[in-house]
Amino acid sequence: MVLSILFATKPQVFQFCCQAAGSEDADFDNDGTLARLMLASDCFLVVKTYEADTQTNYSHHVVQWDILYGNSYELEDGLATCSWDMHLRRVVESSYDSGGHQRIAEGEMDSGWDKMDARASFKWRRIQTTDVVDDRALAEKLESWTFDDLWESIAEDLRSNGMRQTQIDMWEEFLDECDGFKADVLHKELLEIYRGNGKLPPSSYIPLQVAVRLFPGATLGPSGCWCRLPESVERNALGTAPGVDCSVSSLLGIVVHGLENISRFEPETNGFRWQRGGELVSDDGFCWRIGKPIDLSELRQLLKMRGR
Repeated sequence: MVLSILFATKPQVFQFCCQAAGSEDADFDNDGTLARLMLASDCFLVVKTYEADTQTNYSHHVVQWDILYGNSYELEDGLATCSWDMHLRRVVESSYDSGGHQRIAEGEMDSGWDKMDARASFKWRRIQTTDVVDDRALAEKLESWTFDDLWESIAEDLRSNGMRQTQIDMWEEFLDECDGFKADVLHKELLEIYRGNGKLPPSSYIPLQVAVRLFPGATLGPSGCWCRLPESVERNALGTAPGVDCSVSSLLGIVVHGLENISRFEPETNGFRWQRGGELVSDDGFCWRIGKPIDLSELRQLLKMRGR
């Protein structure tokens, strides 16, 4: 079954990606944000945010889906100002706790689709779209600031986007302890985040929890650069009906899924093993992978309530 929510003659799809470097295996998630925006006769946005907190005896994973739809938008010099009429959010959490040698699976918690108020969509109201990234103006702005002014601007943006002052202080202490850290290094990494085209390197001075909270702000602007997808990828993202394919639980080419814990505690070895490709492989910790696709029929019904 294919659900047609959006329709236009020549829709365009733009993508923003900011993820941690990690597994290249398609079955496994990397921390961070992957988002796609379709501009047609209306606007449609899909945002996937994945976070993992893995410690020696505990592992907690969260995948959050934000689906936004609007009847209208304005586009000026690549800046899309979207009027979001509906914002639905779904949060799936999965945890594995341990006490001594006994591991207790807490199972998966799924919020279902929740309607969000207008405040929740504020960060996606203005989105910078482009065919080719041009960050020269931003680079000049960053270079014109003193380090103290740049730091205060970043800290204020992080506070505005919900980051606690204690977390900001911890990041500042981390930078103070880093050998070879200089302002030009920070400029380079800020520009990389702004470009929105991939993963942060493992050696990044800007942790992911900071990177995803820099927008919107005075430092990098209302959003990072959302680049138009290559023609072949865009065609696949649009599918038969622009943007939505319930038969494969796909929104703009991104499969909406849950989480799956594939760790298996072996009492006789006092260790974990996890399975890949049908083969059990020894591992020292927990392993989560992309879970089963989420049925989008409920999402369809919620969107129908808008009179579509």
